[in-house]
Amino acid sequence: MKLDPKSPSTFAARGFAFLRQGNYAAANQEFDAAIQLNPANPLSFIERGVVHYQEKNYEMSIRDLDYAIELDPAEGATFAFRAEVYRAMGDKERAIRNYDEAIRLGFKGAVEQRRAITSGMAIMSGRSRISMQR
Repeated sequence: MKLDPKSPSTFAARGFAFLRQGNYAAANQEFDAAIQLNPANPLSFIERGVVHYQEKNYEMSIRDLDYAIELDPAEGATFAFRAEVYRAMGDKERAIRNYDEAIRLGFKGAVEQRRAITSGMAIMSGRSRISMQR
């Protein structure tokens, strides 16, 4: 499969590969390029939000996730991931509200996560937990 070097999908695919390798600086650059070429694609904002989350830059992660939600307010997984970021920030109230919205939108993985946060249990963090439950 040949990738178009000017396609936002190419930049997003490379960004995801760098993210999985833990090369957050390179991943961020690729997602920036993908967003510049297609600012209407919420997935690039979500993945860049994951990069910021991994770097513990939670405010930037929230900003990207907020914008992804503006672009696609029906995607429950984005609310669940934003809840995870709020949980990491220690903002339990906002985390619960976002888990509730994810559940309302039909994202089943948020049920266990919400239960864990309200019972005080530790939960696995990161996008992989959320992605696996789709």
